[in-house]
Amino acid sequence: PFTINPVTGTRKLLKDIVPGATGSEESAFDSMFVGLNGKVLFPADDGTNGREWWVSDGTRTGTKLLKAVNNDSGWRPQWYAKVGGKLLFSGSAPSSVYQTWATDGTRAGTVEISDVDAGDQAYKPAPLLNGVAIMSGFSDALQSQLYRSDGSGLTLIKLIHPSGYAGPNGFIKLGDRILFSADDGVHGRELWKTNGTAGGTTRISDINPDGGDSTVLISDTSKLPARIGSTVLFVADDGTGYELWKTDGTTVTQVKDIGQFGSSGLGSLTASGGKVFFVANDGTNGFELWVSNGTSAGTFMLKNIHPSANGFVDEIVPLKGGKVLFTADDGVNGWEPWVSDGTKAGTKMLKDIR
Repeated sequence: PFTINPVTGTRKLLKDIVPGATGSEESAFDSMFVGLNGKVLFPADDGTNGREWWVSDGTRTGTKLLKAVNNDSGWRPQWYAKVGGKLLFSGSAPSSVYQTWATDGTRAGTVEISDVDAGDQAYKPAPLLNGVAIMSGFSDALQSQLYRSDGSGLTLIKLIHPSGYAGPNGFIKLGDRILFSADDGVHGRELWKTNGTAGGTTRISDINPDGGDSTVLISDTSKLPARIGSTVLFVADDGTGYELWKTDGTTVTQVKDIGQFGSSGLGSLTASGGKVFFVANDGTNGFELWVSNGTSAGTFMLKNIHPSANGFVDEIVPLKGGKVLFTADDGVNGWEPWVSDGTKAGTKMLKDIR
């Protein structure tokens, strides 16, 4: 880890966790820093304990291993919620079975809170509803179901799939509800909502009525939903291919059938400035940048960046002022950074770096 002077921009090595040329992380992709109670937590491997949480108060002496809690030295720390002044994550000590742990940033305050594993939130923190985290949890007895946590433990909200893997995922907050996708074992993977109680957890839709999955299993982070105002846009398949859909938390509507010859393969939904930017293939222009305001007329391709049908856009990042930054290949300059304000004229290459 390094510290950065905000005035001069100079870097200073905070601590050499693994002396010598070997780093404490495998790659920059593994870097993950989480602020908690005035400290910073990050994963690192000191060559002895495997990859564990480390904590830093910004000083060399205050940068240290938080606690060795895992038997699997190759484990990469992943956190699932910040709630009640604690960070919830998975751990496997003292057995090889994963449980849910919580930490307040101190060694003494790093403890197991549940035998239920917090599960996969698609590398996105669980949303909070009235100070309580709504999340997925896994146990051998109940498989993957919907849970809530105040930081002291995990409590089952509802047994969505009575005999199997409900796999709640793709959580997003909309007003006083949390929307997510789940499989009840009858209707396939569909859109659900919860207010944190069993009675307030219901299925919103049956987009694919033949029992097949309509909303994707959100293990692919590019398929996460996005919210603009009181509307959530998401990816769903009604049996004819994945397209753009929307919901107000009560009803669902297809926004637009983009793919001319089947699924448009859309993804990377990113909200910025009251619009949702995404990547889609209309069957003619390849994967290009699109935008939507939640209406059919307001959903269109921003620019045919690559003149052939081999266009591809990636890594959409929201910016201030309703803009997004993304990478694209126009067939001439190779992969370069581009910017868009949601208009055709305002979609352009930022700089030809190389």
